[in-house]
Amino acid sequence: MEFIKNYYEPGIEPVAGVIEKVKTEPQESLINKDKGGGKEEFKIKYEGLAVFKEDKFIGYLDGTQTRAYNFIINQFGSAFMDIGKEDSKTVFEIMGSKCETKVSFQNNKASVSINLKLKCTIVNEQDKKNIDNDKTLNTLQTELNKTIKNELTETVQYVQTKYNSDIFGFGKSLHKQQPSQWKKIKNNWYDYFNKADIKITVTSNITRSGEINQPAKLVGEPDED
Repeated sequence: MEFIKNYYEPGIEPVAGVIEKVKTEPQESLINKDKGGGKEEFKIKYEGLAVFKEDKFIGYLDGTQTRAYNFIINQFGSAFMDIGKEDSKTVFEIMGSKCETKVSFQNNKASVSINLKLKCTIVNEQDKKNIDNDKTLNTLQTELNKTIKNELTETVQYVQTKYNSDIFGFGKSLHKQQPSQWKKIKNNWYDYFNKADIKITVTSNITRSGEINQPAKLVGEPDED
């Protein structure tokens, strides 16, 4: 079990999935006419993570923060993600990702370099963008990279400042990459973790889907460049 493994392994703290019982709207078929009301229904919702530090529960990550966490620890599978405004969203399917984390310790300071690579495709385009145009595709790629980079940056900073719990395993990486340095600071790692410099790079390889859902155009309406 991953929780138990991370609990005992140095340089990383465990997390646990969050299960929540939430109320749903009653179905028409379940309305109790005699009482003049509806029957309450509930469903199980899986979203977010519980954060631990030194065997104590200390708080939660929400859904977006959990996605960023999974990117960083290489446990992200596949998912849909949209960017843009409400009436002009572009929906991507992220089909795979690979994250490489390097941690160094010099001059009494920890530095973390996170390099995330994504493989994705566009599955829905609500605006009238011509995604067969390389310039348009590059613009969407830049927007996606920026959005995910911001999510990762905000999540790491949130965990550093609010929880000071190394759920990402940066200490574990330092242990592997600079074992002699880790040996010197492991007992005081949290004096450095919350002040570590974080550098994040996100690149994506976007392929054009053959079944992209774009808005219908009027006959004679020109394509956009």
